[in-house]
Amino acid sequence: AERDALKKREAELLAAHERAWLGELAPHLLDRPPEPNYDDPNHDWTQPEPPPSPRVEYRWRRGRLAELTVECVTVKLAQALADAPAAWALDTLRVTSTAYNLGMQDEAAPRRVPPPPEYRTYDEWLDLLGAPCLRTVRVFQLGDENEPPEDGWCDNHTRAYGIERLVAEMPRVEELHLICKSYNAAALFALPTLTRLRVLRMYALGEPWGDAVYEIPLDVLAANPALGRLAHLSLHPHFAHDRSFVPLARVAPLLRSPNLPNLTHLQLRLSDMGDDGVREIIASGVLKRLKWLDLRHG
Repeated sequence: AERDALKKREAELLAAHERAWLGELAPHLLDRPPEPNYDDPNHDWTQPEPPPSPRVEYRWRRGRLAELTVECVTVKLAQALADAPAAWALDTLRVTSTAYNLGMQDEAAPRRVPPPPEYRTYDEWLDLLGAPCLRTVRVFQLGDENEPPEDGWCDNHTRAYGIERLVAEMPRVEELHLICKSYNAAALFALPTLTRLRVLRMYALGEPWGDAVYEIPLDVLAANPALGRLAHLSLHPHFAHDRSFVPLARVAPLLRSPNLPNLTHLQLRLSDMGDDGVREIIASGVLKRLKWLDLRHG
């Protein structure tokens, strides 16, 4: 009964103050068309379908936005999030995709951050650079939440040029879920700010065509002394018929790294290590502390 009363009071407070608290974020979180209810027997099927509305979910905690999931980041949403005091204690930020990746970008929109010259694209989420909310983020995800299928194929169309720059501004980050590609993994792995990182999940990294082919530089990750708390490392790279993005030469330094004393869960899929890799895993001694090992599709 007491909890019901508290929930009622919560609803009253939000009804009275939520728009003011959200500020510039309010139009993006509150003023959204309702989803059509196709289960409603009175649904009018003769009317044209409304345009798709990107999904946004959020949760309050202690007077601040605590969690935000955005299906499509636009320039205006990124800028509102960067400036909103309500988001200055943001704990969890999940971005499924961006307007650029979905072909919905507004190229005429003024940008908050000058376009970095080294990027082939200037995704909307780069307007979050310098945002106060990044300093409190503990869980960050970029890309759609889908486990790769059992046949090993791991394709993904979310390109994240420069995501390492955004992560560099998250000194409290504990979980990184990067279900995307086209970023600089070596720069990400070398960040000295990852001292709290416990979970690193990277799916779809690797490009199997043209001059973009590269291996995942796990040796750079292994050499970073800031990763002493890393416990879960999960890799399922992009699939290619004639090569592996996780060869033994890159994996061996990871297995023997003194900088990863808390690594207990290791997933290295689509590697071509073969029997030599199995021998190296055993000889490295890493099995003494691993609780979970996934070498599928090797």
